[in-house]
Amino acid sequence: EPAVRTCPICFEALEPAAGETFCGVHLYCPDCASRSARAELRQGQVPRCPDCHVEIEPVAAQRILRFEDLERYYRLALWTNDGVAACPRCHEGVYTDAGCDLSAGGRCRSAFCPACAYEFCIECRGPAHPKVPDCDEAAQALRARRGTRRHGAQLSLNGTQASPATPLACRMATQSTAMVTSRNGSLT
Repeated sequence: EPAVRTCPICFEALEPAAGETFCGVHLYCPDCASRSARAELRQGQVPRCPDCHVEIEPVAAQRILRFEDLERYYRLALWTNDGVAACPRCHEGVYTDAGCDLSAGGRCRSAFCPACAYEFCIECRGPAHPKVPDCDEAAQALRARRGTRRHGAQLSLNGTQASPATPLACRMATQSTAMVTSRNGSLT
C-alpha cells in the first residue's frame, strides 16, 4: 500500500495517485497545483514546479489547468521558447534553427518566415547573412550595398540611361528627349 504523503503547499494528506506534478517528481494536491499554476500565468510566466522550478510539462498543464487557461499557457510556452522568434516583418511566430557555432565558421542563426517569405538573422533581426557571421559586419555591408544601389546604379527607363555619377535620387529620365537632369539642372 502506497504511503500517504503531504501536499507541501497546504499540508493536507495526499494519496500519491491523487497528486499532481509539474515536473514528474514533486506531488501537490490538485487544488494547490491548479492555484499555483494559474497564479504564475496571471503574472505572465510559464508555470513552474514550486519546489525545483522546472517549467510545467505540457501534459501536466493539460491536467492541471482549466481549459480557459490552457490557451494562455500555450502562448506563453511558445513565445518563451528559445526556438521561436517573431518575424521582424510580419510578427508571426517562426521556428528558428537550433543555432550554430559561429566560432567554427558556422552559419548565422537564421529563420525563414513562411507567412511573408522573409529570411532573417535571429541575432540582429536584419536580413539573413550566412556568409558574414558577425552581425555588425553584415549590417555595414548591407548599408554599403544599399548606398551603392542608390548612388551608383544606372537608371533605365524605356531604354534611357542616366549617368552613374549622378545620385539615383537626383536623376530624372524623360522618354521623349532621352536626357537626364541632375540636381543642379545641368543635362548629363
